Amino acid sequence: MRGIYKARILGKRYITKVRDAVEVRLTNCLNHYKPGQYIKVHIECDDTKRFREMNITSIPDDEYISFAFKVSDSIWKRSMLTLKPMDEVGITGPYGIFTLPDEPSRIAMIASGIGITPSISMIRYSIRNSIHRIALLFINSDRDGAPYIDEVESLVCEDFRLFELFSYSFKDIGRWIKDMNSRNGNDMVDYWYVSGEPANVRATRQMLLMSGIHPSRVKTEEFIGY
Repeated sequence: MRGIYKARILGKRYITKVRDAVEVRLTNCLNHYKPGQYIKVHIECDDTKRFREMNITSIPDDEYISFAFKVSDSIWKRSMLTLKPMDEVGITGPYGIFTLPDEPSRIAMIASGIGITPSISMIRYSIRNSIHRIALLFINSDRDGAPYIDEVESLVCEDFRLFELFSYSFKDIGRWIKDMNSRNGNDMVDYWYVSGEPANVRATRQMLLMSGIHPSRVKTEEFIGY
């Protein structure tokens, strides 16, 4: 069993304009992690399950660790929101294989809502280190409820293209997949990454497979009760 590392709260901030999602920053207690991985965050609370799995939104170059979640009435989340700067939490991890490939690649990401959390870490890291070429289809019900939307838009550059969709329309997603999958040469997609609510992730993965994309080129991350 992995040991529990101790970290302290550095601060919190809302990451949507409607203030329904929060990012928490902690002192860095991990020796190493990969963008896209997640940690388990342990706190003292009355919930029967005193930890939650949280995708890391920071990158290894940062002096802090951060994660984000949707605000809800769960005991764990309410307790987390009451913690003040320098309060202590426990961390185990990192975990997960929803990470970037080792070799420079062309990547298409499809992320919905809070499912952007592993993607934002991978995009930040890739841009800073000029490793991959990434295209992101970011799906939300509206712009005000889109996590990290201002930052994601500000990251657009030669190696990062952004496509925004403000409804979960499988017809529109299918068109985007078809367009990206028809590209050749330097624009041909090597890997596909999909993250969000389980039903949407599974349906989108099936669309990719039906488009002739090999399962080994598709990575998924499902968000349950996030």
